[in-house]
Amino acid sequence: MTPAVIETIKTISILSVLGPLALYILKIKQLPRENQVVGVLVVISAITEVIIAVQVYANKVTATVTNLYFLCAFIVLCFYYYEVVFKFRSKLYFASGLTIYLLSFLLVVFIKGINVFHGELWALTGLILVIFGIMYNNYQVEKPPLLDKNLYSGLIFNAAIMFYFSFNFFLFLIANYVLTELSAEMARMAWAFHNVNNIIKNIAFAFGFYYTNRRRVNLTAEEVERIQWKNLR
Repeated sequence: MTPAVIETIKTISILSVLGPLALYILKIKQLPRENQVVGVLVVISAITEVIIAVQVYANKVTATVTNLYFLCAFIVLCFYYYEVVFKFRSKLYFASGLTIYLLSFLLVVFIKGINVFHGELWALTGLILVIFGIMYNNYQVEKPPLLDKNLYSGLIFNAAIMFYFSFNFFLFLIANYVLTELSAEMARMAWAFHNVNNIIKNIAFAFGFYYTNRRRVNLTAEEVERIQWKNLR
């Protein structure tokens, strides 16, 4: 992969956040609470991209900003999964995941400081969120939201989150080595894999916002009679 291609992928990755950001702003009044939460994450991502770009231009280390971004992303996405899953069931799993992460974050910061890359925490972020995503899928199967007009957007958002964190999991585990020990050229080449995944995630987020409230719910009288209303959200 040539340096020009790597740089192009990086630029597209940075700019790709503008797609979901624009759709979030355009549809902000139509979005349910859980999709509003995803919009907050998109705003945080856009701000982070700007800050990191400024730091790179100034030849400053971006570790602190990146670490804080993953912390914010984890907390925001925990709120998202609470709205779509844990508000209705399995609150103990939610509390356990949140507690494990926050304690791990405090421990790593205490040992290593905040100004070095915490790849192991990024990987832990992904691991917990992928587990939450699997629980979301199971919940949709067990109690199908027959009247949920935002089902499509929820499935898309969840798929995007699971894709991004699962595909980047091993890269995050070795991120500190990649970003500090490899040559600048090799580090950019390795991180290009993350940038491609980030582009795909942002495109999926844009589709998620687009498909908000676009699911048509057409039920016959017989189907309505068979619905167990106590299982509906």
